Amino acid sequence: MQVDARNSSENGEGVAVPRSADISPQRASGFAMRNVSLLMLSLDGFLHTDLISESVTDVLGFTPAEAMGAPAWFVSRVHPKERNAMREALLRTQATGKPFFTDCRLMHKQGRVVHGILQAIPLPDSAKEGCEGLELVFVDISERVALERALVHSEKLKTLGAISAELVHEIRNPLMALAGFARRLDKKLPDLPEAGIILQEAARLEALLSRITSYLQPAEFVLRECALNTLLADSLGLLAPELADKGVWCEADLSVDMPPAETDPEVLTQIVTTLLREAGMRTEHGGVFRARTLFTGYGHGVEVRHHRQPGHLEAGEDLFMPFEEGGKHMQLAICARMAGSIGANLIHFEEQDQSVFRLNLPAGGGECRSEDATPLNHNNGEDTGCFESDSGLLTRRRFDDLLGRTLRAQAKAHGSMALVLVGFDQTLTKRRLTAADGALQKALGYADLPARLDESTVAVILPGCGRKRLTAVLKRIGVALTTAKHLGGYALGGVVARPSIRTPARDMLEVSAKALFLAWRDGPGGVQILNLAAEATT
Repeated sequence: MQVDARNSSENGEGVAVPRSADISPQRASGFAMRNVSLLMLSLDGFLHTDLISESVTDVLGFTPAEAMGAPAWFVSRVHPKERNAMREALLRTQATGKPFFTDCRLMHKQGRVVHGILQAIPLPDSAKEGCEGLELVFVDISERVALERALVHSEKLKTLGAISAELVHEIRNPLMALAGFARRLDKKLPDLPEAGIILQEAARLEALLSRITSYLQPAEFVLRECALNTLLADSLGLLAPELADKGVWCEADLSVDMPPAETDPEVLTQIVTTLLREAGMRTEHGGVFRARTLFTGYGHGVEVRHHRQPGHLEAGEDLFMPFEEGGKHMQLAICARMAGSIGANLIHFEEQDQSVFRLNLPAGGGECRSEDATPLNHNNGEDTGCFESDSGLLTRRRFDDLLGRTLRAQAKAHGSMALVLVGFDQTLTKRRLTAADGALQKALGYADLPARLDESTVAVILPGCGRKRLTAVLKRIGVALTTAKHLGGYALGGVVARPSIRTPARDMLEVSAKALFLAWRDGPGGVQILNLAAEATT
């Protein structure tokens, strides 16, 4: 490219564009290249931006005003690993008057890496205060780089497929024989602990072999409607011991009045659990990371974010490539592949000091319920799962965990919440529990989370709920319970709170139990609402 070093530069189409020294800021918008893949800018002798094309918004996410208002903006957007070398190269070009051409990586405003080719052309006669300027042309080749990586990735998959098939076959046969002999030994000598240990380790190795082949096998899924709030609570409950051992906490922000999503709950639970585990691993001991559900009107989403270490950049799109950096991100790569199989989109970006994973799902509607409910087993809180068998009711253990998380999240957000206890005058048998579950889902929708506390009481956590909304919710619950069959008499007690960080969950439970007692005093169908702050002062 030939450039008039005195007064103009070419815009790539043979059209001369005046230098910023010859035009006013009002006319600077005329210097616009709207081609998404091409960015042009002028730097003065101090590497400050004189002028920049409007395509900077499409390429890097900044407005021209933002780019021109920040000192040494271009150098600051170069990838940290290349920044010093780029600064030296630009200064050397000014000193020698020799243009240079190189591959480079720039950082988008959202934190992702933009790959491109850069050409720097010196302007020796445009000196300001004895300094020379530069014209830069940056061509975005991110799509080409992604395509090349995808091709390499495909070839690696073929190689891995051949190796893993042979490896799994050679290991699984002796492993099955080992497990078979261990079972026989366990039957003959049931008091021998070594046989059980062999069986456990054999099962672990079998799971490892399954993980090796899982990335290559087509994902199987069945779409149906489910509640993301319940699913997130489920995943947090499963990870609660692991997070507690590491000494980290997850603040859960559950969106209010969110319709159900059409997805595969099993696949989605695996994805969300992996994202939560990754965030917990990257959070320092004693730290807090955050998870939330959201609904934009165009679709549902689950977002997990954590603080990243200063100066540390995530691998961007490489996070979802299973063969990058020794395969450290294999689980994230599997999640990205599984998300695509159910029509979802898993992305990563950075906001200031936050590393963010967001799973976007299409919107859905309708009833998320299996028609053939299996018998429900109550185990007095000693549960290994998160729900009462196939029902939508959380178990007591998961309820206690979620209540604590909701209290802390609302305290951080300076928000309000409510807790409702629904008491029945008869023990909740399988049939009554199913009827109660259906009535509550009809009244509450899918944003709220019912749980069974004991044989005759169900609790509901209502994040972001004040007294006005609670009154309306209790009316809906009353109508639903009155029209439901097989339930008998009931009473409703609720407590409203603006919790602080030190508000214990037991206070919410005690005041809500008091409200339920007062409601029963008024007879079947009674309703009572108390305020936690007022009760604490009495």
